[in-house]
Amino acid sequence: MVAVSFLMHVPVVAVNPPIHTYPNRLTAMMAMLCAPAPARLAVAVSGGADSLALALGLREWAELQGCQLTALVVDHGIRRESAGEAAQCMEWLAAHTIDAVLLPLQIGPMTNGVQEAAREARYAAMTQWCHAQGVMHLALGHHQGDQAETVLMRLLRHSGPEGLAAMAMRSEREGITLLRPQLRESKSAMIAYLRGLGQRWIEDPSNQSRQYLRTQLRHLIATHAGAAERLARVADSCGQYRAALEAQLAADIEAYVTLDDAGYARIGTALLKAGDARAAQVMMRVLCCVGNSGEPRLAEVERLIAAMRVELMRPRTLHGCSVQRVVGGMWLVTRELGACAPAVLWHEQPSVMWDRFRLEGVLPKPCRVEALGEAGWLQIRGQVSTTLPRAAILALPALWDLEAVVAVPHIGYAQSAVMAELAASFRHSRAKPLAAPPFWVMNT
Repeated sequence: MVAVSFLMHVPVVAVNPPIHTYPNRLTAMMAMLCAPAPARLAVAVSGGADSLALALGLREWAELQGCQLTALVVDHGIRRESAGEAAQCMEWLAAHTIDAVLLPLQIGPMTNGVQEAAREARYAAMTQWCHAQGVMHLALGHHQGDQAETVLMRLLRHSGPEGLAAMAMRSEREGITLLRPQLRESKSAMIAYLRGLGQRWIEDPSNQSRQYLRTQLRHLIATHAGAAERLARVADSCGQYRAALEAQLAADIEAYVTLDDAGYARIGTALLKAGDARAAQVMMRVLCCVGNSGEPRLAEVERLIAAMRVELMRPRTLHGCSVQRVVGGMWLVTRELGACAPAVLWHEQPSVMWDRFRLEGVLPKPCRVEALGEAGWLQIRGQVSTTLPRAAILALPALWDLEAVVAVPHIGYAQSAVMAELAASFRHSRAKPLAAPPFWVMNT
């Protein structure tokens, strides 16, 4: 059980809980964030006041909407009390008839970046659960104070307006829609709501530790009345600016870029007439998608755009991609073969992630997934008919049995009738989208 020092002591049950406006505001926000309501919704619950209030408030909303709500409780294992806290949280959720799933993590000891590593591990565990269960919406408990802290952290890192937009109320991560319906709510409103219900919550001592930058900023904001609200308004204003830029970027991508399911892109030369700044932003997104990594340096992309203006530019490699001019006045961006991910084994697991692709299906025997490459293409090139560029073909995911290629799903190749039947059922998707949905802002 959780140590007493980590719990807020209030009556366990309130006989006549007062009516609060917090659930009403939460309901109104959910109506704007996801209309119509999804059939299933997950909510991240740590046991703190913010996430616990969110779970209880969403329970009321979910019942009205006919939505199946599941709380995800992550035991990060960093502190010795975490297992007891997670168990206590599960008990509280059960008492409120909220279905809950415990997700234990194994995070080894570390001295630097503890909060960042734990946060990434939590997100990974929750998104994996959502994918496995077919739940496409995950609600998070970030509130106004969290937004204010994020703005200050971005300022210290010299972020521009796009970075100062901080967290969006609605965003996507690995195909899962993340909802932050209480991003404009103060933590005091959530505490008042829980106290009215007679519900205790967990206080994580690391949230008060001055050794972390975020908690130092939290104490700074607390000493200035109204600071959290003003900083959150900065995020709202910068969010409007970021949304406009991303909408323009999405329009440019649609106008100038064609992305093939085989993971390569064709770019029309008309992009260069849009101006260097817009062309660089489009090329950056293409390189991120095809190269399966974070953003390249802007200076490198700008040099590439300048080179593309030269008629006889030689093929170039940048950020795990190869860029070359092709017949028809187009630019071809393909995955650089030498930058592809190493082989992974695929057998009993329902899906496997390799380089830019997720493949799903059931195999009769273990196979390794790796790039087709020159050796693989020599094996099968006389047995397939495809119009894909050779550079794109070589970087496709292929299923290998020892040194033999047994299937290449993207070009319909299979070594046998059994593999052909299986390959036809494979679902394959890219890991990184070409253009993410524009930054979500609320015009109220």
